[in-house]
Amino acid sequence: YKYNIPVVIRGLYKNTYKTTVERIQDVLMKISRTHPVGGFSIDPNWFDIYQIKKVPAFVLTDNLASCGSQDLSKCKVPDYDVLYGNITVQSALKEFTNRGNFEDLAEHILEKGNLDA
Repeated sequence: YKYNIPVVIRGLYKNTYKTTVERIQDVLMKISRTHPVGGFSIDPNWFDIYQIKKVPAFVLTDNLASCGSQDLSKCKVPDYDVLYGNITVQSALKEFTNRGNFEDLAEHILEKGNLDA
């Protein structure tokens, strides 16, 4: 929420939408204490397009993949960086500022998300 970054999960928790929503709300409630913040999307295609084989993973790009058909092999995938690890979003963005193709973008997102400034 703070950085306006989407959370994408591959599929349903325990194979039901209701259980998935309840689990995500539970996690988000632990973060905000009063009400869920942000949201999530369920999209297994993102994992295939960006070749994500393990989680958690952070993907940084200045342009999302464009897919004109159901055939993911025909997607136009622009440059992107991936970082794996169980770290905070802020830590991932700081790491992206030190390496990869999108250091400036990561710095911009960090500055924009600095709500205390």
